[in-house]
Amino acid sequence: MALILGAFGSDVSHMSGWREVQQAGQQLGRRRNGKPARVVGVDGAWVNGTGLLVAVDLGDGNVLALAQIDEQDSDAVAAWVRALQQEHGMAAMVSDDLAVYKQVAQDLGLQHQIGQFYVRRWVGRTLRQLQDQLSQQWQPVLDRLREVLTTLPRDGDKVLYQLWEQLPGRTSQPNERRTPLEKLRALILRLSQDWQRSIEFSRDQGIPWTNNRTEQMIGRIKH
Repeated sequence: MALILGAFGSDVSHMSGWREVQQAGQQLGRRRNGKPARVVGVDGAWVNGTGLLVAVDLGDGNVLALAQIDEQDSDAVAAWVRALQQEHGMAAMVSDDLAVYKQVAQDLGLQHQIGQFYVRRWVGRTLRQLQDQLSQQWQPVLDRLREVLTTLPRDGDKVLYQLWEQLPGRTSQPNERRTPLEKLRALILRLSQDWQRSIEFSRDQGIPWTNNRTEQMIGRIKH
C-alpha cells in the first residue's frame, strides 16, 4: 500500500488498511483540486482482491486520482470519469476498449483514444487462434486485415467494413458456438466500429497512441 501512497506523492511509509489508504487519497486529492489535465489515461486493476481505478495525467505522468471501484461497475466508472472532467478539465481520454469508457467519452464529448497496445494484443491473439482454423480461401482477408492494422489509414473503418461485407453471415444457431469464420467477421466489425477511437492520436499530437504511463503506474502499485 505504500506504493499506492507513493504514486500520489505521499511520504507515508505504511498503512494498515484500505480505509486509511482511502483517507490519504482523499487528502492528496484535495491538494490537487483544479490541476489542469487535458489528456488523461484511465485503467483498472485488481490489487489484493480490491478493484482499483487509476487516472494519470498523460502530460506529466503524475497520478490524478485513485478510486476503489470495480471496473465492471459501469455506473461507478462513468461517475468517476465525469468527476475527472469536472475537476481537471479533461478533454481527451486514453483507455482500453471497455464499453463503459466508449459510452462515457461519447456522453461527455471527450476525444477518446483506445490504446493501440490493447487493440494489437487482443486482435493478435484472436488472429493467431483463427489462422489455423480458417481455410486458405480466407487468407487474403487476414492479410488485408493485418495490413490495415499496420498502416492505420484514416478510412480504415470503411476498409474494414468492406472486408466484413465480403464474409458470409452467421450460419450457427444462437445457442451454438460461433464458427471461426463468424469469429473473424465479428472481429472485423468490432474493429470497424472502434476505428476512429483507435486513431485519435493521429489527429491530435498531444494524445499518445498507448496508455503506457497509466499501465506503468498500475505496475508500481501492484508491486
